[in-house]
Amino acid sequence: MITIEADANQILDEADQAYEGFLTAARQFASDAVPGDLAEEQLAPASTLPATIDEVNSLDLAKENIRTIVWATGYVYDYGWLTLPVFDELGRPAQERGVTRIPGLCFLGLHWMHTFKSGLLAGVGSDAEYQADHMSQAR
Repeated sequence: MITIEADANQILDEADQAYEGFLTAARQFASDAVPGDLAEEQLAPASTLPATIDEVNSLDLAKENIRTIVWATGYVYDYGWLTLPVFDELGRPAQERGVTRIPGLCFLGLHWMHTFKSGLLAGVGSDAEYQADHMSQAR
């Protein structure tokens, strides 16, 4: 059983606001730096998350058949503990949208994994949804 702190939604809302602020500043910078040459549709779209998400306080991992969660944070990736053949010649995970050639082994939160926002808390949802769809089809 995993439990989630009561203020998780507030913290995630603050992270979403920071991300939206970053996008606004990036759009303004691009508009000022390259007037007329940078079309709006070339920029990352604003968040498409629903305004509110039902709060979840716990998750029964066994019931949901979740056997492993690796939560890693920091500024430098260190895969020394992972001894599977899933890395390229530069030591980066060989993956497409986080999915590796080893069934069930996926990566989330990598910088530029799929889009700029893949490495941001606000962007990990679409990558996770893709991976969940991939895993459900592989069954």
